[in-house]
Amino acid sequence: MPGPAWRLEQLFPGAVLAEVADSKDYEAPLHPEEAKLAARMAVNRSREFTAGRACARRALARLGITDVAVLSGPRREPRWPASVVGSIAHCAGFCAAVVARDAEFRGLGLDIEPVQRLEMPLAETVLSASEREALRHLPTRGAEWSLVAFVAKEAAFKALYPVLQREIGFNEMALDPTEWPAPRLSRTPVTAHELNGFLPRLEVRIALEHGHVLAGVSLPFR
Repeated sequence: MPGPAWRLEQLFPGAVLAEVADSKDYEAPLHPEEAKLAARMAVNRSREFTAGRACARRALARLGITDVAVLSGPRREPRWPASVVGSIAHCAGFCAAVVARDAEFRGLGLDIEPVQRLEMPLAETVLSASEREALRHLPTRGAEWSLVAFVAKEAAFKALYPVLQREIGFNEMALDPTEWPAPRLSRTPVTAHELNGFLPRLEVRIALEHGHVLAGVSLPFR
């Protein structure tokens, strides 16, 4: 089970607070409104939900916010209390939450995946032909670039979705890996004009820890 060695706050600017689940968080008590949601979930999903809310509660407490429910939106995204933005991520054996004041950021995104080889259909969905060509000669740094791109773009989706309130496709974001471990996401020629003002300002940070790829994306006010 991950512990303090998962340095998630390195993936974000200093105003972002991060909390990582321990084994007890998967059985932690829920807010009554959260418990109603968890009661309709399969066992594994309920445990992930519970750990994510436990992390969220600790992070919110560090902002001075207590006794609030973190419910879910239409894409299962966390619904944060007023004045807060945040993100929750989980995979097998790992769960974490990050939060910040909405005066500092318009959105946050956190994603994580174990290091693995993406199946070709998914890799081709994540990366355009031009991206694959640009990346194939680069050192992998311990993970395939298709996986790095997947995690980075998933984190960007989480940061942008609450702001734009629409699905953001992989083909609307292009990965520039030349500044590892902080590859830049930019818009592609097919992207909708509404993304123009957001993607150039997304700060993307990547880390490899404990056999996992992690990505933190922040959308600051600037």
